[in-house]
Amino acid sequence: MSRLHQLIASFAGVVLFVGCTPPSNSSSDQTPEPKKDSLSRSEAKTKIEASPDLHALERTIPMYPDAFLQGPRQGLWDSNGRLTTKGQRNFSSTDGLKFSLKAPTSITTVITGITDVPLAQNLKEVQFDWTYSEMPSVARRFAVLGGNGLAHFQLFDDGWRLREVTFQHSTVPFVMSPGERQEAAQDEAEEAERQRAAARHQEDERARLAALAAASKVRSGKLTSFFCDNWYSRSEQKLPNKISDVDIEAIDAGGPERWRTTTIWFGDVSGLALENFGKPGFYIYNKQGMVHLAFSNQQERDKAFKLVEDALAAWRQKYAELVPSK
Repeated sequence: MSRLHQLIASFAGVVLFVGCTPPSNSSSDQTPEPKKDSLSRSEAKTKIEASPDLHALERTIPMYPDAFLQGPRQGLWDSNGRLTTKGQRNFSSTDGLKFSLKAPTSITTVITGITDVPLAQNLKEVQFDWTYSEMPSVARRFAVLGGNGLAHFQLFDDGWRLREVTFQHSTVPFVMSPGERQEAAQDEAEEAERQRAAARHQEDERARLAALAAASKVRSGKLTSFFCDNWYSRSEQKLPNKISDVDIEAIDAGGPERWRTTTIWFGDVSGLALENFGKPGFYIYNKQGMVHLAFSNQQERDKAFKLVEDALAAWRQKYAELVPSK
């Protein structure tokens, strides 16, 4: 075959090859569809931002170091984390390391890298940064700015699923604007003045109660006198006792022929109790113990007991602020 025939045969083969190739519907300027096993950054971002772990971080916000100590100085919570009335306007709780807001804030993520998990099939590791994108001004004083995280995705027949995600928060606070710094300083000044006013009130209240306690120990009137049998003396001598409007002067024997006088302030009396065995009598319980009074008959005992009981009740009503609550 001549050289010319060879060229013609070659050309015919090329034409036949080209002519048998089906035409393509795609154009060179169209973006090819991503492969099924390709995890895009936008898909990873969407799934991470929809995760329950991220939503929990939107509700419970970490504090940067020592931020908790600023709350009491600004009048938002006390040293134990109990919210004040002012603090309850924005916060729902705090425990020293984190706080919760009345309404959740929002978080924005930025995917920083996607890679295959070594020695595993259909697994992707996604690294990302996250920041709080919306935060009330008062909460920005205490919250961290954001942090970073790590997520793992697994490929299923219907696409990529988020298997786990972890968040790490930084210790970097928000950068406060001049207006926000001024608001925080104003809250600190108001709280300092409130504490000064509270200290003045406490001092005035201590002085008032001290004066009231002093007045409660001054006898303004003698109610009656009664006689009480001496348990210990051989002569069974009756001893005079006095009841005033603020105390009882009880005379008793500390042993054979030894007498003692005990003045019992109503403020120290914790209770009264009748005695129904042996000689009729009753007990007066106070901080030092008790005082026992005995009578020659029940009628005298009941009369004296009623006098003491009524005088004690009247004193407690008059000086109710001095009576310890049960």
